[in-house]
Amino acid sequence: MVKHPDVFDPAVRATFRAELEGQIGSARSDPRVLGWSVDNEYNEIITRGEITGILAKPAGTPAKRALLDYAVDRLYGGSVADLAHAWRISAGDRASLYGLSPVPPAADLDKLRCFYADRYYAFIYQTVRSIDPNHLYLGFWIMPEWWQSEEDWRLIARHCDVIGYDRYAQEYASPLLARLQAETNKPTLCGEFSFPPYYEGQRGFARFQVSSRNDADAGDMYHRWVEAAAKDPYCVGQIIFEYRDQPLTGRGPGHGVRLTFGEHFAFGLVTETDRPKWDMVRRVHAANLNAAKWRLEASTRQPR
Repeated sequence: MVKHPDVFDPAVRATFRAELEGQIGSARSDPRVLGWSVDNEYNEIITRGEITGILAKPAGTPAKRALLDYAVDRLYGGSVADLAHAWRISAGDRASLYGLSPVPPAADLDKLRCFYADRYYAFIYQTVRSIDPNHLYLGFWIMPEWWQSEEDWRLIARHCDVIGYDRYAQEYASPLLARLQAETNKPTLCGEFSFPPYYEGQRGFARFQVSSRNDADAGDMYHRWVEAAAKDPYCVGQIIFEYRDQPLTGRGPGHGVRLTFGEHFAFGLVTETDRPKWDMVRRVHAANLNAAKWRLEASTRQPR
């Protein structure tokens, strides 16, 4: 399935830019804005399936032609014949190649995927920054390991000011994340993390993939997370998900015959009836007050 704009099509690029200009608007001068992101998490990953979908489109499709030109020029030294042999297709020239719906070998397919993603992310980054040079571009909240490969982290790292990512885990520390941070050497901002209490099912909330026992336990986990994040020299911030618990009947969308529809987790700092979870809030407050101290202590221990 093809779900991303064809950034090789000038008409699509113009429409995309116009829509971004409309959404950013006067906020380009708003000092309260930290930065922008486009779409979210897995939705912005270019998949191998999307590339095969593009290659199945009509011959005149700009993205298809760009992918096939890249394959001929960069993967097969300009030889259509060599590409045709490797891909087991019959094509004597580029015109005939454009008219086919080839399925490349796995290695070539992944190279095409990375080429397309690189051009797509580059276009978004350059467009956002040309519209608004006053704020940061934060990428699309990539989720470590929720991707086609770790190359997706490297791809977005080249085309953002700060790598915005979401991560749900028991602890902030991750060997994979630490390695990629060091490799790309770019600031990171964790846009979502949380440990919603399950309450042993007694309050009707669902059990999340990373759950805590109760509000106090969630607060202790938050405290450990913030301390570790504050000591990470690449991390410039983190955002807990979210302020209020989700509705017990689910956040949607739509309606159905089930008792709940969509997510219904106790993510919040306040309950679904707007009551602060004091056992959690006190621990969150303490961690936030200590974050600057932890950061300074860690910075004095960094090698010079």
